[in-house]
Amino acid sequence: MTVIETTPTRVRFRRSGAGFIASVLGVMSVLPFSASVFYGLATGSENTTLMAILLPLAVAALVIAVGFALWSLRTGVDASAEGVVVRAPIGRRRFAWDDISGFATLDTRVYAQLTNGSRVALPGVGADDLPRLVAASGTEVVRADDAGEPVEAP
Repeated sequence: MTVIETTPTRVRFRRSGAGFIASVLGVMSVLPFSASVFYGLATGSENTTLMAILLPLAVAALVIAVGFALWSLRTGVDASAEGVVVRAPIGRRRFAWDDISGFATLDTRVYAQLTNGSRVALPGVGADDLPRLVAASGTEVVRADDAGEPVEAP
């Protein structure tokens, strides 16, 4: 029997699906309210004054709910042999592996330490995901021990 080890060409990290489910429930909850305000204004109902007062609230609630849904779908990290792509709700940033000097964890967040000294948060990546993230580059995880000498991660 021959065993062939392959590494994925691209690894994707996203936030929990619970955030997306919550955002869908939020949109479903806000939609009837917003639709009734829009419909009341469009048809010229007897409560036009009330509908005009509620219009900014209806628009804001709908924009916030849809924005949260887009945020929960878009944010994350894609890693491949070429580098790391950090995705935000609007736009993305690409970093080559040569631009990353290491990774740091603070509480539950993971950061990429760049060679220029800045740090970039990696949404959707946990400390347990670091070996998979680094494996996408084709290298192994190495951590520094107390003496500053690199040792292989367990």
